[in-house]
Amino acid sequence: MKNTARAFAVAAPPVALPSAHPSAHPLRGHSGAHVMLHADGRNSFVRKTAAHPGVNARLMAQAEKQHRLFMLALPFPRVLGQGAQDGHACFDMAYLPGRTVADAAINAAPLDAAMVARTV
Repeated sequence: MKNTARAFAVAAPPVALPSAHPSAHPLRGHSGAHVMLHADGRNSFVRKTAAHPGVNARLMAQAEKQHRLFMLALPFPRVLGQGAQDGHACFDMAYLPGRTVADAAINAAPLDAAMVARTV
């Protein structure tokens, strides 16, 4: 397994890219990517992995956008690190139990719509 993880300068160090996690649980997503919850109490995180290398750039763009939205203090999961596993792009994010991204966006605090539009 090739580990090319990198973290954002303001984020926590990248999460190690283990080949197997004892408490990994698949989650359902809408993008076709593989989404896995790595449950470990307060250290739980979600890893999103591109379904095939042809969509690596799209997944990395999503991670960058999600990071920018988090930095605007919007309630989006913090991106912990980015990398690749066996040629498939992946990124790790904080696990926020019980909320979808759509719910977080709809129920966000007041925001500067122009700034959000420039970010996305």
